[in-house]
Amino acid sequence: MTADDSNAPLRAAAALDREKALAFTAVAAVNWCERRQRDDLDGVAVLRSLMTAAAWTARARAHHSQPAFAVHELIDLFDEPVGDWLPTGPRMVLVEDGEATPLCEEMAAEAGAAPSMEVEQRVLLRAMDHLGVGTDAPAKYTAFRRFLVEHASARQVEAARIARSVGLDLAELYQEVSSHAVTAVDGKDCFYPCPRCRWPMKVTETRVRCASSSPCRQAGATFARTDDGLLALGKLAAPDLVPVAGWAALRQGVWRYTTLPGLEELDLERRLVKLGADVELWPFIDRYDLDVRLGGQHWRVDVKDHASVPRLARHLADKPASESIWIVVPDHKRDQVAMLRSLVPAELGYRFASSSEFVRLVEVAL
Repeated sequence: MTADDSNAPLRAAAALDREKALAFTAVAAVNWCERRQRDDLDGVAVLRSLMTAAAWTARARAHHSQPAFAVHELIDLFDEPVGDWLPTGPRMVLVEDGEATPLCEEMAAEAGAAPSMEVEQRVLLRAMDHLGVGTDAPAKYTAFRRFLVEHASARQVEAARIARSVGLDLAELYQEVSSHAVTAVDGKDCFYPCPRCRWPMKVTETRVRCASSSPCRQAGATFARTDDGLLALGKLAAPDLVPVAGWAALRQGVWRYTTLPGLEELDLERRLVKLGADVELWPFIDRYDLDVRLGGQHWRVDVKDHASVPRLARHLADKPASESIWIVVPDHKRDQVAMLRSLVPAELGYRFASSSEFVRLVEVAL
């Protein structure tokens, strides 16, 4: 996309739809093979996963003008090479002798509870690979990452420019503003960006709110609709309307796994810089989140905004730190700190604090 066609519809890239189809199909294949062994999988859940996989496979095949498969046809293809029925797919099979292959199980595990968002987030790995190890790579990556955090909605021209800087297409990062966020004003389609995260807020007859982010709502991103505009129901001021034409919104996976935690990272950076600390964001192209130096001391920080403490603890246990790392959680999840300290052995190299606790720790170094 260029500046001349910045108002063109944003359509998902064929490669992105293919990766989503593969992730959902791997999940469906595992469910199908385990349907008789797992008590937590009922027939409805298995059928639902198969239907979702068939829908995404149809979408991926449509890019190549190929017809869709019925669910029973897709099941029959589980033991055929994926590349034979999913255009440009890998030469692997999902099922052998009635069992999901190890690679299929690995892909299903990586897909997690939200395969579509997980696939969308993986595009950042492609950006890292594109940048390589050039001398300007860290600065380019930091500028790219900061843009995603600060521009959950953006002008298409600006978003396309930052995407190209890391070898990506605009549609791999951004999509059209959802119809749930669009409201007509004076005959023009418009949206309200969340005053905290900047993602388009959901619009109903009586409310406008950042529907998918509880931290944003807790901060005050909820408004009542009146004849005179929006009435703030919390501490955040109502945002101005933005015309839909020429604008785009981050794909949900990138917003969820990059923008939302990134807001905590930038806030922590701001608080530490205010103390006089030298702070580098995402050093070594995202080896960790913040490199902090003050008073001859040095801290390496990873900000973690996870819903599940046991899952985060398992992740850390599987990845011992080669150098001391502070795991910092948002203040609204400060209760997680004690749990993490009890679940993660100290010899793994991790230390834990909430954002405010860590700021006080650094302040002592003054």
